Amino acid sequence: MTAPAQLTCSYATLVNDVAFAAFGLLPTSTDVITDGVATGNQPAQITRCIRKGLQWVYGSYRWSFLRPKIAFSTYPAYTTDTITVDADGNVTLNGGVTPADGGFPSYVASAGGLMIIQTAVPPTFYSGSWLVAASPAPTGTTLKLTGYTGPVFATGIPYTLAFNVYPMPTGYDSFEGEITFPPAWNQRRRPIRRVDQIDIRRRLQNDAVPRKPEMYALFTEGFDPTAGSTRYFSFWPIPDQEYPLEVTGTWQPAMLDASNKYPLGGTVLASVITEACLAAAERDIDNIDGNDPRAVHSRQAMIELQAAVQRDKEYAAPDTLGVDKGHPRVTEGVVHRRQTESTYWYNGGYTGWM
Repeated sequence: MTAPAQLTCSYATLVNDVAFAAFGLLPTSTDVITDGVATGNQPAQITRCIRKGLQWVYGSYRWSFLRPKIAFSTYPAYTTDTITVDADGNVTLNGGVTPADGGFPSYVASAGGLMIIQTAVPPTFYSGSWLVAASPAPTGTTLKLTGYTGPVFATGIPYTLAFNVYPMPTGYDSFEGEITFPPAWNQRRRPIRRVDQIDIRRRLQNDAVPRKPEMYALFTEGFDPTAGSTRYFSFWPIPDQEYPLEVTGTWQPAMLDASNKYPLGGTVLASVITEACLAAAERDIDNIDGNDPRAVHSRQAMIELQAAVQRDKEYAAPDTLGVDKGHPRVTEGVVHRRQTESTYWYNGGYTGWM
């Protein structure tokens, strides 16, 4: 039995709808672009209208499906063997054949961190700027500290290689709220609050000892006009071990094409995306603005947007109000406390936060 067609929109349906509304074109099988029905600059105009329609829809509201939970982990601090450091910040690992790649962990090429060099007891720390792999590629036993201003260490010296700067996960633009991690299997998740990047840098100046992270920051490092901005997040204190983290992220919606066929939120937003793309065609191709009586798609897009926002609020809303979080009291064997404290179990049943 053939599955019924879903009531959603896709790259092909949007291409065909815009092509028919703007140029009166009909596909012979799939869509007017792949079928060759659209000619000249028509394919570029059609895809431009789709792009503008998607941008309008995704930027019009804080959609719940654009804010999924992200799970990732920090890298543990690394202290295997000893190192030598020259005046230019070139670091060589002495004799190490671990981990399996032959020396420093392989993720040094993708994570930013600090080389913390212990020179005395109690320890004194020298920290170069962000760690980068030696040119042309990491050998497993060689790294370079950029901007290094510490002394030369010609003989083996203890060190800690710690990682507190991480690239934004692929497909995400930012984080929202606190990052959390579980201190232990039987404890509620511990928050890592968000602060400004200047706070992280200030604290690292005075305290670079790896341990459990307490705060994080988002920042942009450099700009490449061919690729755009690069986003990172950093921690303080520097993580001392691998912590499984969770945070709410914000998706970077992608443009549709023959391979990436379906838009985010297609089920909820199918009608509003379609109308938004047709409204873009009204403006860009037919030169009809929203005040023109003929701008039927511009007016319908606003109606569809309002309905989609309401549906998204309903989908994202909790089904119940949860446990009473009023003043502490005991009623019929159930304990009610404020949410800001610990988890409470009573007579074999979970009663919520107390």
